Amino acid sequence: MASNFSSAVPRDSIDFDEWVDLDLLYIRQCSVWADFKLIVQTVGCVLTAQGS
Repeated sequence: MASNFSSAVPRDSIDFDEWVDLDLLYIRQCSVWADFKLIVQTVGCVLTAQGS
């Protein structure tokens, strides 16, 4: 599961426990707005080839 919070941080820069904490934070704060921001961030990363 990728969350808005974990997508802002490169995967290899955090350990598994931090990744889980970010996902739990997303679950606690989930909303349509948060999902929309995640989609926009994802499209931005794809178009600029970030994170590859």
